[in-house]
Amino acid sequence: MAGHQELSELSSSAPEQPLCSNMVKMRYLDELSCLRNLEMRFKKDAIYTYVGTVLISVNPFRQLPLYTPDVRECYTENASEQDPHVFALADNAYRELLEKWHDQSVIVSGESGAGKTEATKVLLEYLMEMSVRSGGERSAFGASQESLEELCLYAQTILEAFGNAKTVRNDNSSRFGKWIEVYFSRAGTIQGAVINTYLLEKSRVVQPEDGERNFHVFYQLLGYAKANPEIMEKYHLGAPENFYYLNQSKVMTIDGVTEIQEFNKLVEAMGVFGLSEDEQEQFWKTIAAILHLGNIRFEPKHFDDGSANQDGSAVVNHDQLEIAAKLLDLPEAILEKALLFRSYGNRSLIYVPYVPEDAYVARDAFAKALYAGLFNHLGQRINSSLKREGCNPSNKTIGVLDIFGFEILQTNSFEQLCINFCNERLQSHFNEECFRIEQEEYRAEGVEVEEIAYNDNQPCVDLLALKPTGIFSMIEEEINVPGGCESNFLHKFQQLHSSSNYLLKATPKEGLGNFKINHYAGEVLYKSEGLLDKSKDALHPDLEALMDNSADEFYAQVKKARIEGPLKDRGCVVTETGTRKKKMTQPTLGTQFVKQLQALMDKLNATKPHFIKCLKPNMVKQGRMFVAPEILTQLQYTGIVGLCKIRQIGYPERMPLDEFYWRYKALDFSQKTPQELILRMADLLVMKPGLWVLGHTKLLMKHEQHSFITEAMNKVHYSAVLRIQKHGRSWLVRRWFAKIQAVRTNLKAAIKQRHRANLLEAVKAMEELTEKLDHLPEMKSAKALLYRLAEEERCEGLLAKAVEAADPQALQGAIRVAEGMRYDAPSLIPARALLQKL
Repeated sequence: MAGHQELSELSSSAPEQPLCSNMVKMRYLDELSCLRNLEMRFKKDAIYTYVGTVLISVNPFRQLPLYTPDVRECYTENASEQDPHVFALADNAYRELLEKWHDQSVIVSGESGAGKTEATKVLLEYLMEMSVRSGGERSAFGASQESLEELCLYAQTILEAFGNAKTVRNDNSSRFGKWIEVYFSRAGTIQGAVINTYLLEKSRVVQPEDGERNFHVFYQLLGYAKANPEIMEKYHLGAPENFYYLNQSKVMTIDGVTEIQEFNKLVEAMGVFGLSEDEQEQFWKTIAAILHLGNIRFEPKHFDDGSANQDGSAVVNHDQLEIAAKLLDLPEAILEKALLFRSYGNRSLIYVPYVPEDAYVARDAFAKALYAGLFNHLGQRINSSLKREGCNPSNKTIGVLDIFGFEILQTNSFEQLCINFCNERLQSHFNEECFRIEQEEYRAEGVEVEEIAYNDNQPCVDLLALKPTGIFSMIEEEINVPGGCESNFLHKFQQLHSSSNYLLKATPKEGLGNFKINHYAGEVLYKSEGLLDKSKDALHPDLEALMDNSADEFYAQVKKARIEGPLKDRGCVVTETGTRKKKMTQPTLGTQFVKQLQALMDKLNATKPHFIKCLKPNMVKQGRMFVAPEILTQLQYTGIVGLCKIRQIGYPERMPLDEFYWRYKALDFSQKTPQELILRMADLLVMKPGLWVLGHTKLLMKHEQHSFITEAMNKVHYSAVLRIQKHGRSWLVRRWFAKIQAVRTNLKAAIKQRHRANLLEAVKAMEELTEKLDHLPEMKSAKALLYRLAEEERCEGLLAKAVEAADPQALQGAIRVAEGMRYDAPSLIPARALLQKL
């Protein structure tokens, strides 16, 4: 606490200066000034701050009125004039997509619990709103009548249940990464989306760490079963403490979470994606089966059948084996054999028994494979509902990356190595975009800008991923070597990189069989034990075949999904081998992840990136608490202070001269070259002194200058719009009067002709133009004439009927009507003659 207080005092003693919503505008720029600015803004509930265009988000750990419809409305109307916000960054990405018709990406990073997932949700909400404003339909996505944004949130509910877990640092930690691509039409409407997932932490299924939990869905199902005895009995469930895969970590609950409520949300979300009650039941019975698999225990057993004398295993508790087999629709004997024996050979199979230790490994491998298949199968169902027909090259995307945060745990193994490698790659991408490329471009353009030192972590990335000397390549090599083991791998790896500043030897106290890597976020001690097995991620063909042997076809789908992944486009190769049904040939998990991550980086490199850096203000997840050392550490390893400096002294907006001329020539059409236009704008002070510099091929500007010239261009556009509107209105008025005159001419002709049908048509045509022309003489005359013609027609009818009936009274009445109208009807003379005769 003393250290915290001392740092807070230092922060307070930083030079006084106004609070800045964009830290590149600070007069005094150092770590403590940045820290103080963030802290003071945090205390005012201003959790968002810019560093140039990079958005800093400090998790408030409480609800704030920052995402209401009224707030969103402000950003949709004029985001550039509003305070820093996820909405503003989303607006910028959306408008750049449409303006430049180029793919965009939003990279949301930060350690576990920093608020990455919430930022992703808010961003998707905003993009959906912009789509609707551009003419998109809220209900145009998926099998249900849900909006895309709502579908993505429902997908989040499903993925969180199956992919998130309580860790020591975060009650709802994502144990996988996801890349969401939202596809837009040229008009700015959303056409579809794809969610790709990465590196599910399967080891958690069978061994959650102390103080943590397994995936949420296990506890949600048990919570629901507790309140529904028929479910408890159907799946033979009980309290979490009764299941080995859950009770190892000794943590069963999360404060403030009601499992049955979360389960009901999950059921609703799965229904939205078209999963029927029967299909959902397949998931619940598989979850239950995994729990019962974890309860199966083994004991040593000696086999002596005359031809062989071997040590093996036997199942201790057959009741758990029977329940698991029943739930998986497997013959109990087949499941038992696959857990106790492994087969060799092709045409003639030889069965070798597992000793108990290996039987537990086989059991756990099967449980992990089942769960991974479930997770990927859900991913496939979700993606099939997100209207993927709109996901084609004719549309452009905004990709949102929500990836697991950097982890330094008490025990760090293969999972943390992959997670931290991913964060190293993303930090390298951030450095590339914000430092290296920028400084190289200044040199290429002949612009003198002070060199800013930054932590270039590319050597650490190479230590992990470079072939053939990177750790993942060397792990795969050791796996393929007969008799390969962790100690041999570690010896070779440390010997090869003995001079590296990024690979450090563990001390005797830390364990000589372990090793340390100097990551951008700090040193991490990794446990070498289990690295090869976890990377191998092997599932023996006998265990793989169990999914084919099930009477329920659902497990064939689960097996297929485990191989294909959530998008059905990646995985291992399936080949026929002799009498064995199928043999799986695949690279190690580590190598697969390196390839997947490289494919992701290739996508990111082809986009215009936008960065959200999420910071965690304290480790106890408490609102209104800003622990300065925690924030300072995150500022240091993410390179925020260095970014402030390079954005402050540099020119982050860079535009090729031809593009500048094409985009801004409307400011003065008399200028014939980009250079002439720039100098003219400088004379008019549209280009402000000190805010821009002319390079060899590009104009380089500070953000303020880019805003000035964009504002000037907007005024030109606005003026042009007013002129166009004026001319347009004049044209519409002239066109309207021309139509009126034409109709009036027709109306006068019809009146002159006294032709009732033509008259009706002309009046109708006039009324279709507007209802406010009854005052015109022609309209009054036409309507009076129509009435007169109708009365004349009625009179003719009366006279005709009276003549035909030869009725004196009828004739007298009809003649009086005609005379009263002063209508000299053609039939009036015959009528009078007939009346005289009668």
